[in-house]
Amino acid sequence: MDFYSSMIFYGTISLLTALNAECSVRSRDIRAQGFFACNAVLIPSLTAGFRYGIGTDYLLVYYPEFLNLQNHIHYRSRMEPGFVLLNRFVIALGCGFPVLLFLVSFLTILFVFLGLKQYRKKLSVGLGMLVFMLLYYQLSFDIMRQAAAMSIEFYALKYVTSRKLFRFSALTAFACCFHLSALILFPVYFAHFLYGKPKYQAPAMISYAALIFLVLNYNRILYPIVGGIGSLRYYSGYLRATKSFSFSIGVFARTVPFLLPGFLLRRELKRDSRMFLLFNLLIMGCIFRLMAYTTIYFTERIAYYFLIPQIVLVPTYCRRLKERKKTWIGIAVFAFVFFLWIYDYFVMGSCQTVPYQSIFH
Repeated sequence: MDFYSSMIFYGTISLLTALNAECSVRSRDIRAQGFFACNAVLIPSLTAGFRYGIGTDYLLVYYPEFLNLQNHIHYRSRMEPGFVLLNRFVIALGCGFPVLLFLVSFLTILFVFLGLKQYRKKLSVGLGMLVFMLLYYQLSFDIMRQAAAMSIEFYALKYVTSRKLFRFSALTAFACCFHLSALILFPVYFAHFLYGKPKYQAPAMISYAALIFLVLNYNRILYPIVGGIGSLRYYSGYLRATKSFSFSIGVFARTVPFLLPGFLLRRELKRDSRMFLLFNLLIMGCIFRLMAYTTIYFTERIAYYFLIPQIVLVPTYCRRLKERKKTWIGIAVFAFVFFLWIYDYFVMGSCQTVPYQSIFH
């Protein structure tokens, strides 16, 4: 499959997934709802399961790990227990690596769909699913474990605003079974008063300013502290600054188009605690992305947990701006999502998912 065929292929999968997701919440017939919902989850999951050799860590990490677990009974994996258990489950069934890929993708897409469905009265679920497919689906071919953890945490955010600590903790623990980085979102529950309520906006802004200051002075302030924590010494190579400080137009291009509409719609967002929390998480994600561009590239991975609210906020922007008769701004935001999809995965070749290759060739 060549470059353009791959673009058409991924685009078609994205559109079919989004269309089925939208139909599942619009249909009044319960059987039709189930049919479309299954399609919305199965289409991208099967596509992920049938792939071969694509995704940066496919042949470097995940396939060799599967073979080690399959061929060596006493092999001790360094990966998270939930992912290892899923590998062993697939092996016990006598199935191959494609089944593992399918199950991980199924888990990821399922929680994204369920998470979006919570907001079905406030936005287009299909559009939210399309934004996910364009920004994160091909990324999930590379960061399989983290993508699963991200989707679980995205769904779990409902328990932050409803103040159900046990359920949020249980889902966070479940997410950590696939990637320990999911712990980064756990403090959000206790900081809800700061980022989920408009009356504490001033302290929240101060916290953002402090975070930006720490990011820009990472080598002098944060690294000596973080590097001195014994449990994090294994990750010292990731935590060490990899870039000298310099502003890049890239970080602004990837953040400002998603932030400006939120500031424009700040009154509407303040009236909805869930949307207000998501927007504040997006701001934090943009700050972590700034860190990835100026000091440590690895923080891009951390930023994803805070940036995934884009899949809710973009369709929310489109609906709210349409009500304000400023539809063109919503169209411009979505056009930028489309541009990032083309630029990242097809022009720059991020995650090595192009051209698409399947097990049948």
